Amino acid sequence: IVSMRNDTNLVLVDIPGINEAGTSKIYKEYVSSRWATFDCAIVVMDALQGVNTDEQVEILNFVKRSNEEHKDIPIIVVGNKVDDP
Repeated sequence: IVSMRNDTNLVLVDIPGINEAGTSKIYKEYVSSRWATFDCAIVVMDALQGVNTDEQVEILNFVKRSNEEHKDIPIIVVGNKVDDP
């Protein structure tokens, strides 16, 4: 679909359910320990629900802290479920 330079690799790491009970700590530790290797982070949030729960606010704060403490990278926030009636 897209031509890439021979000296470039595209690696996508999908961390599902970072706010799920029981797995949040594991996922956050994984992301935090590898943050310095990331060139960009994409945060997908429910656009219909908005950022109105403690978990959603904590995810955004986690990303902000990681950017401040580990490596300042571009953050892209994507709204999903916008086509749900």
